[in-house]
Amino acid sequence: MISCKSKKIGFIVDSASCIKQNQYDDVYVVPLCINISNDETNKIYRDTDKNFTLDFDKIIKQKDKINVTTAQTPVSDMIEACKIMSEKYDEVYVLPISRCLSSCIDTWKVIEKNFPKINVIQYKDFCIGLNWDISLIKHNFETTRIDKNLLNDFFEKKIKNNRLGFAIVNDISWLMKGGRLGLFKGSITKLLGLKPMIFFNHDLFIYHAVARNYKNFFDKISKYLEKNFPKKKINRILVLHNNDNNLEIIKKMVQNNWPNVVLEIINLPTVFLVHTGPNIIGIYFDLV
Repeated sequence: MISCKSKKIGFIVDSASCIKQNQYDDVYVVPLCINISNDETNKIYRDTDKNFTLDFDKIIKQKDKINVTTAQTPVSDMIEACKIMSEKYDEVYVLPISRCLSSCIDTWKVIEKNFPKINVIQYKDFCIGLNWDISLIKHNFETTRIDKNLLNDFFEKKIKNNRLGFAIVNDISWLMKGGRLGLFKGSITKLLGLKPMIFFNHDLFIYHAVARNYKNFFDKISKYLEKNFPKKKINRILVLHNNDNNLEIIKKMVQNNWPNVVLEIINLPTVFLVHTGPNIIGIYFDLV
């Protein structure tokens, strides 16, 4: 528990952070939702439900019949989280999913007005960075005061411009289905045997380039880092996956490209996969 000058501090994050409920004593995790619909039904699932999985193969085969989108956390779940945390802590900071994936921060800001202890922060990193930053916040503010302005300043100066990631999509069917990769470009990409690369950071989640294979993927990442961050060093790396068969190969390639760098591995959140589809590998960097 964070205690700053006798104040008990808690946090609310959402499931896009990949933080599990009860992973930290002072962090409450609210679920994001996935909307699956067809001509006859429209069902919304919490992505933290134990029995919920996305059957991508089935959905892609029925691409003209089934549609999958992200849906905002139910307001009732948000309010419940605020009530629970307000009873336990003197101050609570809400760090919602990145705006490039969801606009739910706007709903949080409305709810914030009704809970004096709740403070909504525009997190200056892609949501998965919270795996690092909860511990980092604890370390930086354990013996000093903390408030909304200080936390915003902390994210702006120490986090915002030091985090970025790349993902390589092995199956472009999902990107084509969702319109994120046009039919013409997708068909050419598939015909040439290329794989789309996605770039993401605190406010972007966009198509970046294509790669011929994993080696080419890593080569393009290295060139990007050398060109855009020549004076910075890699502090830590997150490898993001969804049970990809090539995970061990990727781990070895990361270690070969950036030896002696701390490497961590996490499963991609469902909300990420809704945008990219299955069979994806991501590399996320923390720079200093």
